[in-house]
Amino acid sequence: MTPMSMPALATIALFSFVSHWNDYFWPLVMTDSNPVRPLTLGISMLRETEGISNWHIIMAGNVTLVIPILLVYLICSKQIVKAFVYSGIK
Repeated sequence: MTPMSMPALATIALFSFVSHWNDYFWPLVMTDSNPVRPLTLGISMLRETEGISNWHIIMAGNVTLVIPILLVYLICSKQIVKAFVYSGIK
């Protein structure tokens, strides 16, 4: 592989990771029990319960959802910047 393709591949990998991490509908259709559902469905189910929503628990879950994406972005941020520089986007 050429060195110039590595930033583009890292950016595609990051976008793919974020896309799959934020999936909602496909896991909702394919899973039938709570232990195997991803965190995104668990947080939305907390919000959709009857009665009063525990917003402090929902927000703590949202922070838990965002931390892996932020870590991946921080690790790959240099590659993302290189991908935009090599592609000519200004």
